[in-house]
Amino acid sequence: MPQPLRPGLPLSEAGLGRLSQEQEPKSKPKKTRNRRILSCLPCRQHKLKCDRTIPCHTCRQYNRQDQCRLHPAPESVIKRGLAPSLPQMSGKKATSALITQSSITNMVLPASTLPSTPLSVAAITNTSEDDYGFTNSQTNVSSDQVRTAPTTLDSDLQSIIETRLRPMQYARGSPPSHQYSPNTAPPHVKEANLSVASLALQNPFSSKTPTLFDEPQLFWKRYLLSLLPAQTQADLLVTYFFENINWIYHAIHAPSFRAQYSMLWSKSVEDVDLIWLSLLFIMFSLSSLYIPAPMAEAAGFEVSDLAALSHRWYSASRQSLQSGGYESKPALIQLQVFIVTQLYWYGTKDIEALNTHLAQAIRQGQALGLDRESPPSISDCLEREIRHRVWWDLAGADTFQSLCLGRPPLLQSHLSNVPFPSNCNDVDINSVCAQVKPLNEPTEMSMHHFRGRIFKVFNKLWLDNGANLGSHDFVSSIDAELTAITDQFPWYFKDPARSVESKAPALPPNFGFVLWGHHLLDSCIAVQRVRMYRPFLQLKAGEMFQRCVAAGSSTLTLYKALRSPDEARFRRSDKLRIQAYHVISAAIVLATFLLVEQPANAASIRHDIEMIASDLQPPAPGTTEDKRSIATIDDGLKVLHQILSISDNKAYNLSQDTAGPAALAPGISSVFGGEATARRYLERCAFKYLGCDDVIHNGQPMALATSASASSWEALMDPSSWGEWGDGFWAELDLAMGEGSGEI
Repeated sequence: MPQPLRPGLPLSEAGLGRLSQEQEPKSKPKKTRNRRILSCLPCRQHKLKCDRTIPCHTCRQYNRQDQCRLHPAPESVIKRGLAPSLPQMSGKKATSALITQSSITNMVLPASTLPSTPLSVAAITNTSEDDYGFTNSQTNVSSDQVRTAPTTLDSDLQSIIETRLRPMQYARGSPPSHQYSPNTAPPHVKEANLSVASLALQNPFSSKTPTLFDEPQLFWKRYLLSLLPAQTQADLLVTYFFENINWIYHAIHAPSFRAQYSMLWSKSVEDVDLIWLSLLFIMFSLSSLYIPAPMAEAAGFEVSDLAALSHRWYSASRQSLQSGGYESKPALIQLQVFIVTQLYWYGTKDIEALNTHLAQAIRQGQALGLDRESPPSISDCLEREIRHRVWWDLAGADTFQSLCLGRPPLLQSHLSNVPFPSNCNDVDINSVCAQVKPLNEPTEMSMHHFRGRIFKVFNKLWLDNGANLGSHDFVSSIDAELTAITDQFPWYFKDPARSVESKAPALPPNFGFVLWGHHLLDSCIAVQRVRMYRPFLQLKAGEMFQRCVAAGSSTLTLYKALRSPDEARFRRSDKLRIQAYHVISAAIVLATFLLVEQPANAASIRHDIEMIASDLQPPAPGTTEDKRSIATIDDGLKVLHQILSISDNKAYNLSQDTAGPAALAPGISSVFGGEATARRYLERCAFKYLGCDDVIHNGQPMALATSASASSWEALMDPSSWGEWGDGFWAELDLAMGEGSGEI
């Protein structure tokens, strides 16, 4: 019988040794030499001298570092290994560390390459978190579990990860289970008792020890590609993205992207573009965040894992950008990644991250010359068109954030002479020519053409850093420019009621997104009109107040028109939840306007707000395994219910135990021009109760319509409530009192 293989013997030498034994005659058994292995496998195979470091000098010289790291010299002869520090440990820790290091060294994995088609996510989700995310929090893993644990990464990559992530694994308190041989139990490290000194002892610092940060792009390409789902699942996610998500920004040219995507699966790992891979991952992330559960289940996904997959693929997208060197080598595609990622930041309500990356994207766009007309040297029609799309998407995002947060924009895009996106479908444009359609013909880019023109006008609001925002004439001139653009809207962007009366032609099949785009434009204009006229509600009560009421009433006109044909189907629409940020923003602005101004059509506005809250209400807890939640929807609904609850209380209690309407300021700040602006506006709620606001109510000034009650004045004179109102409250109160008593 041949002798069993030794654990530390590489496969090639073990096979040769066993073969030589089998060839010897049975009558003359020959005693095999117990040779001590002193070098790494590549040096042994090439019969070269090894200095027993990882990687050794010889392997670095002949560019065999990866093989040296996979099959290093045994731990007993490695220079500056873990062994010298063991005497400083005590008892069980030293033994466990020695067993751990020995087990890692003796485990030899065969080299292989990544499969052409990655493994299924469904298979991945049936394994422990350790197999693909390295987030397992368990500390006791049996040898049977280790032996039967499925492997989702190729052996080369898995071995690299095992030797690189050891410090992070100990920091978590439990090394990954698949790091140990089946016959060795992993050491038990209590995370609560792990100190910095213990971690340093277990992982002594050495400048020669390789880390993840020293790895070339090839490592990250292999690791990131291992996170891809099965090809059929990836096809579904890409298709869902283009059918339900891409229409909002449409920065991606679908035919050219699909052509690149189709070549991905047969492409060599070394040839994969990490920046392009980042775009693919963020598409996966958004699709898994919004895709209906039955559709995901049909493709083999576990519904309970979709939330984790969405976040994991978002992180993979960011890592792909970082590993691809996007900061030092700006490229057009990385700006497309930013534009698409906005939807993830809106959905997760991470507005700070959006603004941070927005500034970076604008700088990179300027470095690429997107703020100027494309030079004649760029003769590719498709590239020129994509440059126009990306630029106006960046400019629109910048202006939109300035309107929401009350800050000057980073760009003066109203001075830009870059052409607006052409009115054409993706199939109408290629590298050679572009077939631009007239504006009266709906296309995939119709909404984006008019959106660029509208936000170019909005950008003028911040002339001289917003010094003219308090000028009624200036704001009215901006509104007049907006009206001139909306009057030029083609038939498919007109009021649906007027379209029916004029017998406008029907939209082509699969062009329902045009109606959603119209709603997006119309609600954005109406909400901004409310914002623009808000400072003038007291000074020019009659005219400005009526304009605000008209804008507020029309905010959800198209929303109700889209909803009315089939309410149940509308509530199930993916496009509704994908653009929930804009729907919720419009509802919050309306609800705040209702709370503070109390217009004559308050009942109608309140009904519209309650309708939106009902449409976006998530399923009851426990009715589904779907763990996905859209933070914008969840938090937005809470704010809406708060506003309506305060509105129901006609008398606002200013006592110390109630924060009052001003407590809503943080919740509405991101859509109301910043927290300071929102707080100042909400403070006017006190004027309604005190009867000293001069806003028109039912056709007459509020100061004349009501009178202050004794209880309201007692509440005002309560010193405990004075700290709740800022200087703006007292300034406006003095103004109101002066006007009411005839003072100048």
